[in-house]
Amino acid sequence: MMDMPLAETTFAFVDVETTGLHPHGGDRVCEIAVIRCVGDREVARLVSLINPGRPISPAAARVNGLADAQLCGQPSFADVAPRVLALLRDAVFVAHNAPFDLRFLDTELVRLGYDAIDNPTIDTLELARACYRLASYGLGNLAAQLGIAVNGAHRALADAMTTRRLLAHLIRDLGAERLGDLTPSQGTLPSHVTLPAPMRQALRERRRLYLRYLSSEGPTERWVEPLGVTTRSQRLYLVAFCHLRQEHRTFRLDRIVAMHLDGEDDA
Repeated sequence: MMDMPLAETTFAFVDVETTGLHPHGGDRVCEIAVIRCVGDREVARLVSLINPGRPISPAAARVNGLADAQLCGQPSFADVAPRVLALLRDAVFVAHNAPFDLRFLDTELVRLGYDAIDNPTIDTLELARACYRLASYGLGNLAAQLGIAVNGAHRALADAMTTRRLLAHLIRDLGAERLGDLTPSQGTLPSHVTLPAPMRQALRERRRLYLRYLSSEGPTERWVEPLGVTTRSQRLYLVAFCHLRQEHRTFRLDRIVAMHLDGEDDA
């Protein structure tokens, strides 16, 4: 598949809006957009508000502008799941900060008895970090810096469309012609690397992980929600949402001195 010309590759550009940041704490998807393309040609799309069955947190509402009243009477995720899966079938999953979207979608799908998503994935956030040198790699800032037209922001369709345009810029600026030209820039793990068992399990099951970590400020203890592992400058990093700092952070694996899964002992 890595030899597939990008002009013939099927992509699914995805964005979800959510009631909060923590699917394992009960937060849910409240809006979804999936744009299916072959090369640069759109062939199908799904855009839908979702009734999450719970209130939107004030912080999330400030970001996406959605209100509980807008979601009453909307379809549940169970209602749209078959269409979502049909649009993702045999496609490369593309999102900005893809682990966030995957974490929520996997939680919703597994709750319904479906398998977690295992599509090949392109994270435009990591790809942009490898391609450009900017102060911020947020989707809005990248669009502004690259002159990408944005029709709204922090709504599912607008962000999925911006991600699609961003990938087109990245393909051009990287000189990529085949799918395999994009994946090395995202820090694919060397085949000989074996992650610690608690970390592998946390990533696989989307579970919280306790870390004792040697930061630049000294030893710290924190809970994180692992999103993925990447390589930068020959070092391994865990990408995770950090509950201590309430934001996404990266953690050098060689600075993690202890870890354990939520509800289990140190390992």
